[in-house]
Amino acid sequence: MGATWYPSPPPTSNNGSLTILHFHGGGYVIGSTRTDAVYIGNILSTQVGTRALIPDYRLSSNPLGHFPAALQDAVSSYVYLLDTCKIPASQIIVSGDSAGGHLAISLLRYISETEELLPSPRAALLWSPPVDIVGMSSYLTQSSASKPSSSGLHINAKTDYLDDTFLSWSVSAFSDGGNVDIKDQYLTQLGSPFKTGAKIWLHIGGLERLAKEGLEWAEEMKGEGNQVEVFVEKLANHDIVYLGNITGFEKEAEKAAKAAGQYVR
Repeated sequence: MGATWYPSPPPTSNNGSLTILHFHGGGYVIGSTRTDAVYIGNILSTQVGTRALIPDYRLSSNPLGHFPAALQDAVSSYVYLLDTCKIPASQIIVSGDSAGGHLAISLLRYISETEELLPSPRAALLWSPPVDIVGMSSYLTQSSASKPSSSGLHINAKTDYLDDTFLSWSVSAFSDGGNVDIKDQYLTQLGSPFKTGAKIWLHIGGLERLAKEGLEWAEEMKGEGNQVEVFVEKLANHDIVYLGNITGFEKEAEKAAKAAGQYVR
């Protein structure tokens, strides 16, 4: 598996600085750490920690890349930081935007279920994660006339750039065309809260299609005794920390990254 360090690999000896393990967005079907993740890699390394490692996890648009391939690669990346780079878990920040945020949540769940093997990271930064794959699939398969108006995908459909065609491709590829049960707690996070040793910082765009379910998931996680802080940029659309330089939310993305950096410190 390839990966890219921003701005450079860590020193050979531990200097006590924070290291970010970030998973890029792209619906699990697109994205590259060397091109698409340059903007977010630079923001995270300058505003949150001293460096960020962004892995090229397997995409579900490729053969044998459907679930749980990306999760396996996420676990490998985390173990690489712990064992090969000798970075203590207390200095690791797990982060992810959009689908990468979903992947970061899955990694936290896996770590919580294998506490005897893997220590929890210091914190998790989640940027616009999709947490309700079942709800998304149900919404996308209905006709336009029957789509429920209560769905977050419907409420902010006119104020976000995410469209049904891309979301349908993402869900189908990730679940291997329906061969993977999307009701599994690793796929649909909403309704399956868990206790994690990492404190959570969640960023939501107030006008994005994933806002409603993301906020509901945050409340569920708080109910499990987790430390969760929610940062809502009221007028932003989806995943501004990844595409803010393209969608016109560069100042807001930098402000959010600074707030995330203060939180983890």
